[in-house]
Amino acid sequence: MRASHWLGRHWRILLAGLVALILLALATLAAFPWGSLDRTIESRLSKALGRPVTIGSIEREDRFSLHPVLDIRDITIPQPDWAEADTPMLRVHRMRFGFDALALLFGTTRIETLDIGGADALLIRTADNRINWSGASGKSEEEGSSTNALHALSLQNVTIAYRDALQNRRFDVTLNGGSQSGLDVKGSGSVHGAPVSVRAHGGAFAAEDGSGRWPFELNIEGQAVGLVMHGTMAKPLATDSIDATASAHGAGLAYVDALIEAGLPDTQPVRMTATLARRGPEWKIEKLNGTVGRSDFSGDATIRKGGGQSRIDGTLHADRFDFADLSTDAQRAKADAKQARQGKLVVPDTAIDLDNLGDVAGVLRLHADRLLAPGSDPFTSLDATLTLEKKTLTVSPLRFGMPHGTLSGKAVIAQKSAGPQLHLQLELNGGQLSDLFPASGVDAPARGRIDLTGTGKTIRAAIGAASGRLALTARNGVLPDKTALLLGQDVGGGLFAGKKKQAVLRCLIAPFTLKNGTASAGNVRIDTSRAVTRAAGTIRFPSESLNLALHGVAKQHSTLRIGGAVPVRGTIKSPKISPPEKGDSVGDVIGQVGKALFGGDEPVATDIDCDHAITAAMNF
Repeated sequence: MRASHWLGRHWRILLAGLVALILLALATLAAFPWGSLDRTIESRLSKALGRPVTIGSIEREDRFSLHPVLDIRDITIPQPDWAEADTPMLRVHRMRFGFDALALLFGTTRIETLDIGGADALLIRTADNRINWSGASGKSEEEGSSTNALHALSLQNVTIAYRDALQNRRFDVTLNGGSQSGLDVKGSGSVHGAPVSVRAHGGAFAAEDGSGRWPFELNIEGQAVGLVMHGTMAKPLATDSIDATASAHGAGLAYVDALIEAGLPDTQPVRMTATLARRGPEWKIEKLNGTVGRSDFSGDATIRKGGGQSRIDGTLHADRFDFADLSTDAQRAKADAKQARQGKLVVPDTAIDLDNLGDVAGVLRLHADRLLAPGSDPFTSLDATLTLEKKTLTVSPLRFGMPHGTLSGKAVIAQKSAGPQLHLQLELNGGQLSDLFPASGVDAPARGRIDLTGTGKTIRAAIGAASGRLALTARNGVLPDKTALLLGQDVGGGLFAGKKKQAVLRCLIAPFTLKNGTASAGNVRIDTSRAVTRAAGTIRFPSESLNLALHGVAKQHSTLRIGGAVPVRGTIKSPKISPPEKGDSVGDVIGQVGKALFGGDEPVATDIDCDHAITAAMNF
């Protein structure tokens, strides 16, 4: 009670004392002799950068202000030991800068004016992402801009040499001018070894109070790659607040990515335009339009960087899309040479290794109205949502349109220590056999299912090591009468069958079990109006080599039936049917003819329960 009574009587004295103390602190800060800290600043910079920084002198130009201006002479920052360069990282002959002294009390640096007269910098980034302008470790660090309060800038004879082994690019530029008269940047460089010229200009920024925005333009131009950007920043060099329009072109997407660093793969030649907006760690990309080879695209995206990670939320739409455009000419030539050695295969050799994506996460929605042949056969359109989190890419929903029906489901790629692990779960609905096997002459409504898991750096390699199940079924279709007779091993009937005559395909049931890339046929049956044919054997991935045997039983008397199993070799794309095991000699054929003419009746097949068989095959 006494304490509260005392405070009630003396609160005005306490408040006045507190105000006086604050004013004294502000006056001390406003009159602080910053020039006397030259050796302290030198020592702290040396400790932070892990190398001996030297400063010739620091003098304060004004005497009393919370926005002091310092004149610093002869600053030298050497290269870190790992840089292996004789030239210092930075040498500044003269620098004047004004700052907000109050901001220092809150642990931030707010540079308000900057005037540099004569400076040379050699900036280095290694292939393992070490940068010489960071701390002692050389690791890249995300820092907020210290120029977001800058309203007066002057640079004279400032040269920057930039060497980037990670993105395979280098630039040599000179900066002259300032916020009052305009800033000019001129120089040259190279991207992936291709020469480019560099020009940039920042307009006048006359508003002393910091209102308005600073206009700028950037032009990096070369035959192999180019980037043009026009826009504004909140203040001179305030790269954390940008509004701009941009256009780019490249001999491949890797050339453009070397400039924008989005972790994109190399492709066929690319052109694109977009509007950009940056606020702090977040970029918004809108009105994105462009082409890659024969493909086109449009869309928008938001990219947010923080915590060493880039998070993307975007949507892309293509009127036309060619999977082959996602590879370079050299990659195409390599794939063609591989195909020449191995033959045409069904399973694509698309890379699924996620290591090259770095620390990227987020969601990307894709839609293609029309997939361009031949690489897309038999698929005609694509819808996919890609979600990347913690080195796991989930493509769900995933939907391929076909001339009839869809193939849909999901694919999950998880980056494991043994390599990328692929888990596929897909279903074919409303399909037609003629879409899958156009040269066979067989057609029927088809259904299918795939559920398998395998490890490999490409889809083909992963399925070559996969285990799981797959099934293809069809019901109520047609096939050439000659094919139906031969499936029943009725060679005589097949030889004299009419070319245009059709038989009924009651059903096809083809279930397989995969183990370590080998698909073993289950109870495979083909039921036609002519015969019932069963198949046994294996399909070996990734070669897609067939080792199957067909055994057909006719549903009626055969003109000339060849006994034994019919071997099927070759590949899925190019099967090779050999003579039956019991019909590979003249004597065997003569014996079969004699049996057909004088022997007893052959056993005949009966219809199978197609509905029950299809349900059993699809039950997994």
